[in-house]
Amino acid sequence: MIHGPLELILNRLPSSASALACSAHALNLIEKRTLNHEEMKALNREVIDYFKEHVNPGFLEYRKSVTAGGGRRGLRSRRVYRRRGLRSRRVASGQFEYACRHPGAGVYRLSWGVWHL
Repeated sequence: MIHGPLELILNRLPSSASALACSAHALNLIEKRTLNHEEMKALNREVIDYFKEHVNPGFLEYRKSVTAGGGRRGLRSRRVYRRRGLRSRRVASGQFEYACRHPGAGVYRLSWGVWHL
């Protein structure tokens, strides 16, 4: 819920033009089969910033505190690897590989069922 004076609320709400631009950007990314390194870095930054601004900034700091090396997880790639009978994925930055018993749970899970390999 957005709190504050009406003019501040209206300034924070997206216009229909910006909503269409954001939707087009997301659909263009979904349509691509692969992303190059620069696109992956930009997408990781965009997701982290969005999550920090609109969802839960405290969760990002929590994840940073429990992630190897203090880095943030980043996004998963499309490629799924088989390892030890579990689904294993490498994040878009290529820095971590992990197995997940609950694929698709994403950033909303705290790490139950996700292990570093």
